[in-house]
Amino acid sequence: MAARFRPGEPIIRIGWFALFLVGLAIISVLAARRGDWERVFIPAGLRLRTAQDIFREGYVYPPFQAGLAALLSYFPALVARVAWAVVNAAAGGVFVLSAWRLSGGEVEWKSEKLNRMDVWIALSGCAAALGFLFDAISNGQTDLLLAALLTSGWLLARGGGVFGPALMGVAAAAKCTPMLFVPWVAWRRGWAPAVMIVIVALAVNLLPDLFFPTANGQLRVVTWVRNYFAAVLDKNYGLGTWFTAVEFNHSLSGFLKRLLPVDLLRPAWMIASAALRSVAALAIIRLR
Repeated sequence: MAARFRPGEPIIRIGWFALFLVGLAIISVLAARRGDWERVFIPAGLRLRTAQDIFREGYVYPPFQAGLAALLSYFPALVARVAWAVVNAAAGGVFVLSAWRLSGGEVEWKSEKLNRMDVWIALSGCAAALGFLFDAISNGQTDLLLAALLTSGWLLARGGGVFGPALMGVAAAAKCTPMLFVPWVAWRRGWAPAVMIVIVALAVNLLPDLFFPTANGQLRVVTWVRNYFAAVLDKNYGLGTWFTAVEFNHSLSGFLKRLLPVDLLRPAWMIASAALRSVAALAIIRLR
């Protein structure tokens, strides 16, 4: 039988989790002035409100994120900064708990007994993810919020209904990367939830034009597709590049480039890619 901890653990677990969320909020507040949220997103929200071109000064995302920033731009800088810190902290909590549930764990705050194996699994997950999590916040990016939408969305999608796919669609409205989940959702849950993700992503990106129309009547999402997304489909497009150096990206390529010298980068990428494909193939084979 697995070893058990002494009674009195629940309050300690809740305390550590609360401390983790407070840490996320503090880091978000401290990094706000030098991060992309206040240097890129908030200015884009202000330009959205005044019918200016939002796609400049580093803003290369779909219109939805500018609309999100526009909502907070109505408040004084300090209030908006604290509100965004609260959003990041809440997203961190949702992401961690949803990821834990998706991996098969149970969230039982009232239980006085905790399996030691659960502790090692949680620590391993934190060791793998915390660096990326804090990096996203310190850079003022919105990736943690998107991760929370994706994990909670898939958790809800497993029970059926449209709310889960709708949350995943909101994540896809902010950045295109979550669209990679559409084939998986179609395979596991059917075409209706997959189509829901696409519809929500498109609909949400029309909202900024509904409330803040452009001077020439051009839909901003159409402008974004033409100027940015279409570039990815060009035959001369450099795979893996996106308007910033790849080493600043949270992808496997960016992680390896930060970690290794250039001469070791290519073999490391090939080994890591082969390992990930092997794990994915094994997971698919083992699915019942």
